[in-house]
Amino acid sequence: MWSWRFQPQSKAFDFTTELLRLYELFYRLNANIDVIPVSLDFSTYKVLVIPVLQIVDETLAEKFKTFA
Repeated sequence: MWSWRFQPQSKAFDFTTELLRLYELFYRLNANIDVIPVSLDFSTYKVLVIPVLQIVDETLAEKFKTFA
């Protein structure tokens, strides 16, 4: 969140609103969700939703590729 506050991309974008927009979809489906750090092992998950992630290093990119 700090990065969006420090360097906003648009006056129309609000980080919290975007997270709630995505959360609401799962809530309506009565789907369980976890909010996890990118350092966690993704292998136990079926779906990842990665909203507005600004910083992806090579290690994290590889984790995403392995998951996909």
